[in-house]
Amino acid sequence: MSGMIKKDLYLIMNNRKLFYIVFVVYLFMSFVSNQDYTLFIPFILLMMFLSSFSYDEFNNWNGYGAVLPHGRENIVKGKYVTALILLALSTVISLLLSLTVGAFKNSLDLSFSITTVVGIDSVLLLLISILFPVIFKFGYEKGRIALFIVSFGISGIVILLGRVLKIRIPVSAVTFFVKYGLYLAAAIMIVILYGSYRLSRKIFLNKEL
Repeated sequence: MSGMIKKDLYLIMNNRKLFYIVFVVYLFMSFVSNQDYTLFIPFILLMMFLSSFSYDEFNNWNGYGAVLPHGRENIVKGKYVTALILLALSTVISLLLSLTVGAFKNSLDLSFSITTVVGIDSVLLLLISILFPVIFKFGYEKGRIALFIVSFGISGIVILLGRVLKIRIPVSAVTFFVKYGLYLAAAIMIVILYGSYRLSRKIFLNKEL
């Protein structure tokens, strides 16, 4: 599996110039505006990682990798592990940059930065959990379509619940979430991500290449 991970990390490194440009632009915008764009770096890096699926399809890598010992299983496992590695790395970088920008602008808010990063990471883990099985089943192009559908779908549901149905969240629920929300979200995302991995594994093991 380590070879699968190294391959994907190497592909990311080949596109590092694009990441550096986005990195500098986001950092500059964070310094000159009231918004902290560095917190969105994990999202950008994850979107770049999704292109590795396209490279694999174009070069028929899955057909080659599948003939290796435990090849199909390692391909799936490698994608999930690489995504988690990149998410963890970009989260640390994003948080450090956010704190640096906050200190420079005399607006340092550690609690806000951590909460925002955790929220972004939770959304990204949810996207991974939904997109990876779709990509393994139908391919990268349809996976991109699923990304837009999921993104707009989540936004639409939030707007519907918040504005149309005018659902009010009880104070007790807010208090509970503030106190235990981080642990609850982590537990839920672990379960969802593991279920996604098992589904992707089942799909890819039975897929004709």
